[in-house]
Amino acid sequence: MLKVAGWLGLALAGMLFPLAVLAAYDVTGSSPPAPFHTGSSEGTATTVDIRPDTLNLRSNDRWVTAYIELPQGYDAGNIDVLTVRLCLGQVTVCPNDASVPAAEHPTAVGDHDGDTVPDRMMKFDRQALADLLAGQTGDVTMTVSGMVTPPGQPFAGSDTIRVIDHGCGGRADEAPCEGEDTREATPSPEPTPTPEAAPLPEVTAPPEATAPPPEPIPAGPTFEYVVQPGDTLFDIALRFGTGTQVLTQLNGLSSAQVVWVGQVLSVPGTAPPPVAAPPPPPPPDIPTVEYIVRPGERVADVAAFFGTTVDVVVALNGLTNPNLVVPGQRLLVPAPPAAASAAAPVFTSEYVVQPGENLTDIAARFGTTVEALAAANSLANPSAIRIGDRLLVP
Repeated sequence: MLKVAGWLGLALAGMLFPLAVLAAYDVTGSSPPAPFHTGSSEGTATTVDIRPDTLNLRSNDRWVTAYIELPQGYDAGNIDVLTVRLCLGQVTVCPNDASVPAAEHPTAVGDHDGDTVPDRMMKFDRQALADLLAGQTGDVTMTVSGMVTPPGQPFAGSDTIRVIDHGCGGRADEAPCEGEDTREATPSPEPTPTPEAAPLPEVTAPPEATAPPPEPIPAGPTFEYVVQPGDTLFDIALRFGTGTQVLTQLNGLSSAQVVWVGQVLSVPGTAPPPVAAPPPPPPPDIPTVEYIVRPGERVADVAAFFGTTVDVVVALNGLTNPNLVVPGQRLLVPAPPAAASAAAPVFTSEYVVQPGENLTDIAARFGTTVEALAAANSLANPSAIRIGDRLLVP
């Protein structure tokens, strides 16, 4: 009797254990989205570039800047500024109690590294970061995390910068480094001169060089210029016939090297007349169908799938930036030969043929017809499909 009871207990535990495991997950089968993080195996890495590369804890500058570059298919302009934080170490999410929040202003979307992938410039309070470091120096890894809305996806990316304290090994009136030997060196005995030694000639130190006076700011009107990708202060000064010192003083810049894409600068003089952009080329007169962009896809992927070029897709849709497409966006693409004469369908998905399936099974699953599937995929023989074939589903 005890053996029977024991077997019944094991059977009951075996039935309840899967239910307990399922209860630990969302009943819908969904789970929180994994963040885009540098080094992920899927390749959807968030790139973070923290400037300056070397952070001096004794600097009086106000900001530390981070440039955030999201994976393809996600728009850096959709980053929720209020969720972005900077913390120490390589983590998935920065904790609120051990991180520095991003400033709401200034922020801008541009391309600071010139790789044609847009990035978001965010600013963090330098003093708050110095307090978080608590005197830590050397190579320090930092993480920037936040949310992209839509689609409500978390991201995180890391970068390693050099942190220094200018007082270590610096001037004599600065505090010594930890562990530094502060004892005065014992002076070595001076050599006794011999009677035959001739006196050394006196060396006169050269007069100290006087720094040139700052270049005066010319009186007169000024205009505003928005920094473009690839611009430097030297380029801007050369373009508008002024000097870098004038621009630095006029805009209160701490360094002629620190400008960012989207920054508004005051420039002496009057603004040049705008150059009219050439009109876009007319779209090609060809049969088209609609295609809905899927997560992770680029214009180049869509063009390759439909056997066309990026330029044709850009012209058909009037795109100003072929790198900025988002999931769910509808694009016009050249129609497949078999579908050119039919009414323009909307391809909502791509389906991979599974073992044992035929075109009739797939048509029934997606509520369409065998003829529509054959036309959308240019199938001469609807029965000639194989496991692993990719089919467009209208």
